[in-house]
Amino acid sequence: MKTRPSRQSVITTKSVPAPVGGLNALNSIADMPPTDALVMDNWFPTPSGISVRGGSLDWSTGMSGPVETIMTYNGSTGAKMFAAAGGIIYDITTAGSAAASIVQGQASNRWSYANFGTAGAQYLLAVNGVDLGRIWNGFQWQLYNSGLGLNIASITASGSTATLTTTGLHGLATGVTVTISGAVPAAYNGVYQITVTGPTTFQYALQSLPGGNATTVGSLAVTPGIQGIASNLLTYVTSFKSRLYFVEKNSFRVWYLPVGQAGGNAVVFDMSSVFKLGGNLVCMQSWNIDTVAGPNDYFAFFSNKGEVVVYNGFDPSQTATWGLVGAFRIGRLAAGNRSVTKVGSDLYCITVDGVVPLSKAMLVDRSQGNFAVSAKIDNLLNTDVATYNGFGWQIVLYPVGNKILINVPFVENTSQYQYVCNTITGSWCIFRNWNANCWEIMNDMLFYGTTGKVVRADVGFTDNGVGIITDLKPAFSAFDAPGANKQFTMARPIFQGSGVVGISAVLNVDFRDAQPSSALNLPPQANVSFWNVAMWNVSYWSIDGQININWQSVAGIGYQASYRMKTISKTECSLLALDYGYQIGGIY
Repeated sequence: MKTRPSRQSVITTKSVPAPVGGLNALNSIADMPPTDALVMDNWFPTPSGISVRGGSLDWSTGMSGPVETIMTYNGSTGAKMFAAAGGIIYDITTAGSAAASIVQGQASNRWSYANFGTAGAQYLLAVNGVDLGRIWNGFQWQLYNSGLGLNIASITASGSTATLTTTGLHGLATGVTVTISGAVPAAYNGVYQITVTGPTTFQYALQSLPGGNATTVGSLAVTPGIQGIASNLLTYVTSFKSRLYFVEKNSFRVWYLPVGQAGGNAVVFDMSSVFKLGGNLVCMQSWNIDTVAGPNDYFAFFSNKGEVVVYNGFDPSQTATWGLVGAFRIGRLAAGNRSVTKVGSDLYCITVDGVVPLSKAMLVDRSQGNFAVSAKIDNLLNTDVATYNGFGWQIVLYPVGNKILINVPFVENTSQYQYVCNTITGSWCIFRNWNANCWEIMNDMLFYGTTGKVVRADVGFTDNGVGIITDLKPAFSAFDAPGANKQFTMARPIFQGSGVVGISAVLNVDFRDAQPSSALNLPPQANVSFWNVAMWNVSYWSIDGQININWQSVAGIGYQASYRMKTISKTECSLLALDYGYQIGGIY
């Protein structure tokens, strides 16, 4: 009697590229491109694969309270960086322990700031709408005001040296230029560089002897300073066509200075009648658009109700040189005044409609389709903008890293995460464990402020020595046989990099959302178990600069599958593809 030969099972294999399309919260879970992902935490999509995000390293420590502003001064001979925390502005230019500056006792750490150059100097100006403004002149901070808060108690003379005493702490530094006016005798008046002798006193050299102490003390102004409005009423500062512009708190009034000057008499430009929805101005930015007539420079003003008003020209006091270009609506901006930034010639805005380029918003009504650059994550981002109204929203362009970061204040000054876009591919992901209150770039390096310190980001492969944990759930795939049931038996992530990677994984079938249950640990290199040697899901993989090609066992029966994977690593690591092995069954 002949025996019938046993029929061997046929294993079908399918390779799915790494989800370089990034995070997708737009498409149906059953109709998602195979190169997208349902979860992508701490993986950064690139054109050729996805890479574990860069690490972070403490840059400046020892500050009091949460750092809420980082400011960079870009001078002609180099850059300096400052951080505001606990009412103090710290010098954090050099890595290490932060150095407290003369600026102390401030009520707010949430500064708006701008670099501005004149014929004589380069300045960094800062305002916060609560404290008197500050200006860094290249070697020290000084008050930026017209004498408000610097009342004179007395002026005395000893020979040709005058000693001026203020009624309160003056906050000045040696070398600051001041203007004394209205004093009697008149010999005390003029423009002087001072030498600080105490918290309420300073001295300056007289050009003529006054003949006695001042009988009328007059007034004191710091140079450069702003006249016309108290600088503690200003909430935002920027420049446009060689002029400085400031937003007045809780209003639609903008104040501007003469061309090329960091101080002087400010003139008000009131736009209350132009904005129709009420509210107040939040911020303003210069904006460039190319037209058939060539490039044009515009100035865009944003309200907290989602209105945008655009002007063109260079002198708001002259109708012949200043005109209204248009007024339109976008979605409400995220809370705060850091939700708009320059990206190329365009302006990107964080709104309840997503990250909107102003060039598109001006041409297309917000109800006429989704033109946001964040379209694939808008369902996530829009909910966040509507839900989280605390301080910390910020959009940052990081050119060297090919990244745009959207900082989300999940819990104000405590817990944050970032939506991150690859500027080359337009793909999105989420970065976690960078609890950033604010961001800044100095010398092409990326920094963020958190409680008590400033951290350099996107450097190395650990977070201050701690391994980086990732989470990935690629789109489900039917493997070209959507109606056929499959028994999945094998899988292999194709990694490239060097060093040790700890992995915990599980196969999800038919749109389930099971998460890996095994512990995620990273042992020393000496304790590594290699591919195809140790038990699946309880060991560690070493990639040692090679591309791994070994299969591991999985189990699952279903029509579609997705390989949910968490990793921990302290090394460079990229995922190139995910391979699946399965047997095809019938339709049932």
